[in-house]
Amino acid sequence: MKKIVSVGLILFFGLLAVSLAYAQAVVTLTPGSSHNSILQGTAEHRYSVTVPAGRLIAFTESNIDTVMRIYNAQGNEIAYDDDSGDQLNARINIQVAAGTYTIGVTGWSSHDVGPYTLHVRTEQMVITPITPGSPHRATLQGADEQHYSITIDWAMLTVYTESDLDTVISIIDQWGEHVAWDDDSGDGLNAWIEHPVQPGTYTIIVHGWSSYDTGPYTLHVLVR
Repeated sequence: MKKIVSVGLILFFGLLAVSLAYAQAVVTLTPGSSHNSILQGTAEHRYSVTVPAGRLIAFTESNIDTVMRIYNAQGNEIAYDDDSGDQLNARINIQVAAGTYTIGVTGWSSHDVGPYTLHVRTEQMVITPITPGSPHRATLQGADEQHYSITIDWAMLTVYTESDLDTVISIIDQWGEHVAWDDDSGDGLNAWIEHPVQPGTYTIIVHGWSSYDTGPYTLHVLVR
């Protein structure tokens, strides 16, 4: 009996050591791929993925309660999710700049032990370069996002829309972090952002508040 218990303990601690070692390693994935593994509670499994500018979509498939985090190249957490996927699975769908990101997967608690599959894919988008001081005219299609790119030095960045619609503006930096967001600070229901920024490339996202916000608008981008 003692021999059986001893063998069992050896196997348990051996599997635990392997799991912890795996959790500390970083597995490299490519967009469009999937990876099978086994979670050991709250020990984090980490995956590295390099993506173009667009939407990064990652989700788990399992019978356990998974939690997911996404970190940028500086190690800062830029997204978190627990139960947005099927059943208790995690799912994240975010806008990111081109670069390398780390996806962390854990169980919600120490009891969440078992197999899972991580799926990672991207959706590319059309990005329109924009010149400060040159108004850009376009047509919004409701809540569908339109993306603009600008590269600037240290500056006070002012971005606003001119339209008869309810517009929303977001600004994302080169590391995928949201710098600023606004809905109705401009004239009428237009969006207006004035924010100091460091040198780099920024993505400006414009969309309507709802599917009814369809029509022409003008985007103004100023730096000083």
